[in-house]
Amino acid sequence: MTEVNRRIWINGRWTSQRITGTQRYAAEMMRAMDPADAARCVVALPADADPPPWLTERFTCVRSRFSGMFFEQVWLPLRSWGHTLISMSGPAPVLKRRQVVVMHDASVRRIPEAFSTGFRLWYEALYRLISRGPARLVTVSEFSAGEVADWLGVPADRFHVVPCGAEHVDDIVPDASIADRLPDAPFALTVGSRAPHKRTALVVDQFTATGAHLVVVGAAPSARVLRTDMPEAHTEHAGNIHYLGRVTDAELAYLYRHAGALLMPSVYEGFGIPVVEAQRLGCPVICAGNASLPEVAGDAAIMVSDRGERTYAAEFAVLSNDSPARARLRERGAANARRYSWRDGARRLLDLARSR
Repeated sequence: MTEVNRRIWINGRWTSQRITGTQRYAAEMMRAMDPADAARCVVALPADADPPPWLTERFTCVRSRFSGMFFEQVWLPLRSWGHTLISMSGPAPVLKRRQVVVMHDASVRRIPEAFSTGFRLWYEALYRLISRGPARLVTVSEFSAGEVADWLGVPADRFHVVPCGAEHVDDIVPDASIADRLPDAPFALTVGSRAPHKRTALVVDQFTATGAHLVVVGAAPSARVLRTDMPEAHTEHAGNIHYLGRVTDAELAYLYRHAGALLMPSVYEGFGIPVVEAQRLGCPVICAGNASLPEVAGDAAIMVSDRGERTYAAEFAVLSNDSPARARLRERGAANARRYSWRDGARRLLDLARSR
């Protein structure tokens, strides 16, 4: 097959999954591709895919009769034979040699208690096999490059860092209808699943004790993949804790623009998209000072140490009464978020694929 006839295939299994950070990464990278690049790509869809309309309008899509692991490990490498494949949201076919694989983090190793046993064992075995082959390996932060390399026992320089972007929020029109579900008082916002490492329960307990308002966005994770630290009984807290569950992108944009701060207490993040989303939309960020968060947030966030005297609730209270500090965080956050671009990331991924 000549270079002229060779096309770039994209693993579209993410279109059959609930949207979390890894699926968001794949979707936004593809949305950011320019039309000329999109015309040279083929998206492979499993039988149970539910692709967004823009995907089928902009890309050539091929739907398989299969789904799940058979689609990814058997049908996909056979159907894309002779072409380069990009997998951006987790697992990739072990038998595919000409491919680019994005490995987001080493969470299954660092926080095994957060995952089901079956998922953890499968993920680790899969990544170890892929990392021993000729695939181009990609991750989303310098922190994750070191983490995944150490986990898999491969040199860190095998990883190309292609981070998330933030400009996707610019085109979202905030949905003000969600205001009916919000308190008539300043509130803090926390976004993410209720997996243990996200530590949603920690900030819920802190805010329950203080009486300050906290808005919690995110649903319980899939039991097949992640465990939760918040049983249903935990959601029946005081009236100052407001559980919204899953929200639309437009509703989330409204929350970012009106929250007093985004709280990101997670002990482990490969990147942490909510940090740069909030900064892009002018929401101050209070986050944990560990994992990738200091790298991603830069000097534009308040870092909370587990060994420090102040809790997330205490930092929020101080910030709420300091208008100059809020203004500084907004200005620095906007500048920091501009460092991250989906368009630049998409170009880098395609360049890696073309060089295979």
